[in-house]
Amino acid sequence: MFVTYHPAFYFRAHWLRPVGKMDWQKVKRWVRGVWPEPFPEILTFPRGRSLRVAFDTEYEPWDGGRLIRSSIAWREDDSTTHVHVVEAGTQWGGPVPHLLMHNAEADWPHIQAVFGGPPPAWDDTMYAHSVLYGTWRHTLDFLGSLYARTNRWKHLQLTDPLVYSGMDALATWDAWAALRRELAGDPASTAIYEYELKPLLPHLLRRPAIRLDTAGVEAQVGALEDRQREVAERGQVAAGWPLNVSSAAQVAKWVGVK
Repeated sequence: MFVTYHPAFYFRAHWLRPVGKMDWQKVKRWVRGVWPEPFPEILTFPRGRSLRVAFDTEYEPWDGGRLIRSSIAWREDDSTTHVHVVEAGTQWGGPVPHLLMHNAEADWPHIQAVFGGPPPAWDDTMYAHSVLYGTWRHTLDFLGSLYARTNRWKHLQLTDPLVYSGMDALATWDAWAALRRELAGDPASTAIYEYELKPLLPHLLRRPAIRLDTAGVEAQVGALEDRQREVAERGQVAAGWPLNVSSAAQVAKWVGVK
């Protein structure tokens, strides 16, 4: 079974048409038997490493970010794939020259404990994807559906946590392999990624306290909700039935815009 959006969906969500093209292009590889690749062997010891690796962590967000396990993955060529997953408390042994992550803000606090120090160079697939495709989702699950050379794995979080963790790292590797090619052909997006997004990471990690006027925010939210109700009521009066004011097509029809 090959799952994708119904073609008619792209008439309503035209910004996702490239996703459909990527999916249908994948069918050729599926028919040839080269996609999806089987899940690789998951090694549970920290031996062997490349100059560039993809890194992922599993942590407990409700327990101060306590690390549960970490994983690294890399491909030497089309036939050799390495995936290692270890439990918390295991070090990989020295910083990696180039670390690939998805949502570096989440993984960075554990780099010291796992590698003994920060990497000289790093990249983030979530940041890169956000500058290339601003209207799409930027989760690793979504990126994996586009770029991973294996099939989906996110449903294995509870039933097979080792595969789940290892595939997070391998999908990050595959996603970066594709995204760096796309960045290479888009200098404007590359500049935003390198000089605007990546320099934000130190500020995100510090998480400085921000004073918030709670009463003012609540008042503004209430005013906005009142305005939304008013717009919906006026739309119903104009159309004679509960008009979906979130639909550009419906609104255009009833206000006479072609």
